[in-house]
Amino acid sequence: MKSNQKKLSESLLDFIKSNDKLSHTMQNFSIRELWKETFGDTVNNYTESIKMQNQVLIIKINSAPLKQELNFSKDQIVEKINASLPYKKINSVVIY
Repeated sequence: MKSNQKKLSESLLDFIKSNDKLSHTMQNFSIRELWKETFGDTVNNYTESIKMQNQVLIIKINSAPLKQELNFSKDQIVEKINASLPYKKINSVVIY
């Protein structure tokens, strides 16, 4: 492969990054999938919405006991999610 040629995956990543709306949609989709993989179906079933905005993970939980438990575990959530992200890292978590 010549040095000026890119892999298809690199070209697709460049295209997604250059399109802000598409990049944001893909990022939130991958965050939701990563959330499910990391914390399992039970936590995911109580998660109404999850998105990343300005390096803050915003999670809406519809169970008060789970919401309280997750609020006590914010540092571990940040560590687990960041360990799996290949791009922008999260700095904090907001759970409501």
